[in-house]
This record gives sequence, C-alpha cells and structure tokens, in this order.
Amino acid sequence: MRNNSEIADSKSEVEILQKGFAIINIQQFLIQGKRNWQNQTITCLICKEGGAAFSLDARCYEIHAHEALIMDSESVISYDKVSRDFNASAMVLSKQFLYSPLFPLSFNLHFEIAHFPVMKLNSEQFNHLEQLFKLAQDKDKENQISAENTSAFSTQILRFLVLSFCYEIYNLFSHNKNTAQTFKYTQKEELMFKFLNVAKKNIINERKITYYAEQLSVTPQYLASVLKELSGLTTNQWVHVLITSKAKHLLVKENLTIQEIANELKFPNQSTFGKLFKNQTGMSPIQFRKKIL
Repeated sequence: MRNNSEIADSKSEVEILQKGFAIINIQQFLIQGKRNWQNQTITCLICKEGGAAFSLDARCYEIHAHEALIMDSESVISYDKVSRDFNASAMVLSKQFLYSPLFPLSFNLHFEIAHFPVMKLNSEQFNHLEQLFKLAQDKDKENQISAENTSAFSTQILRFLVLSFCYEIYNLFSHNKNTAQTFKYTQKEELMFKFLNVAKKNIINERKITYYAEQLSVTPQYLASVLKELSGLTTNQWVHVLITSKAKHLLVKENLTIQEIANELKFPNQSTFGKLFKNQTGMSPIQFRKKIL
C-alpha cells in the first residue's frame, strides 16, 4: 500500500501534466532520497517553519524559516536533515508553463540561482509571497469545487496568480545583492555566456559552431565540449533552443504569418520550421500562438 506522501506525489504529477503546475503545502520537504519532480519542472518554495540541510548536484545548502528556494528538476537532490516542524509553501511548474516568451530569465540569473538557490526574505517580502500563495491556493480550491462551472476567467486568474508568486521570487533573486557580490564565474562559464550573447545576436544568419568558435578565439571542439559539460546540450541543440526562442517572440506578433516567420528565421520552408518548433516545444507554431494569444 502506498503512503500518503506517495499519493500526494502522484496527484501533483498529474496536476502538472494537466494544468502545468501544482500548488503544494509541504510538511516533509518533497520526497527524500530521490530526484526532484519529473517532467522538466521548476520548484519555487518559501519555508514557513523549521529547516532542512540538503545538497543539489553535490553542493550543500540549508534552508530555514522565511527563506525562498528555487530548484530545477535537472538537479540531483538529496537530504541530510529535515526538521520535524518543516513547513513550506511551494509551486511546482512545468518549464513550458513557466518560461513564456515574455519571461525575462537571463542565462546569468539562471546560473546564479543554480549556485545560490536559497535566499533570505525580510518580513514584508515573506508576507507578500505568502499572501500570493494563499490567493492562488484558494482560487485553485474554488475551481476544483465548481469544476463543471469554472469559467475561462477563473482559469486564467489562477494561472496568473501562480505565475505572480513565482515571478515575485525570481524578481527577488534578480535583485539579491549578496548573490551578485559573492558569485564568481569560472572561465568555462564565462565562455558559455559569451557564446550565448554572440549567438543570440547572430543565430538567424550563423548556425555553425565554426563561426562562434572563431568569434570567441577557441577551437570548435573545445567550445562544443564546454557547452555540453555545463548545459548538457550539444551545439546543435543550443542552435535549436535559440532559434525556437526567436520564433516564440515572433509568434506573439499577430501580424506575421507562420510562413513569414519561417522566412525571417531563414528556414527553407514552413514544414521544416514547424517540425523543429514542435520537437522543441511539443506544439506546432499555430498551437503555440493560440495558447499564448
């Protein structure tokens, strides 16, 4: 027989698949001794009581009351100690739900959070986040009770409340001076940031690693190995990620047809563009546009 934590875990997984997110009160800090949530997710969490000592990708951290935490499901997590009174409010979101085309998450901030995932909150910040969480939780319960009569407005209100909670946490991390002062990039990380900055400006016209290696004064082999080591993505995969990002921004513009977007991104035809976009997002360009607009 499965215990209550396993049942809650399964229910939350289903919610993430169906809605793109799960709203969770955590008493014993997710599931000990296993990977974070599956299905390419991000967990945004505020600790209300107690504390825990844990490791992410072999780096040790602690979290205490009135602190925030952001975790990526790609990280391997293990727990050394969890207090009995641990209590937290958490949103677990699929990356597809969280990372909309308008979400301004820089690669620099992504790596800073990966190294410094815990941040102290003052009383005002904590209370504001807790209020947002409670609003989202109440709206979610309301929608579940009257599921058959839930309007599109109620559904969208819930989505925006969930995103507001997470965006507020990301906003606080982006202004965290302690992180900015103590964070030091390795030479490899600096090379990756330089590649991304150059690629974002030139990716439409230049898609070969030889071009970027020459711009960065390294060999193509070394650049490829650094990208793979730090991100887990090959050069071609990064090209696809960046092209898809450009495509998402263009798809927000209603005045451009899919064919015009394919042409602007220098694809040989609309079909090739559509296949790449669907491989990256799980949706066709048309489906993506309908979901966003």
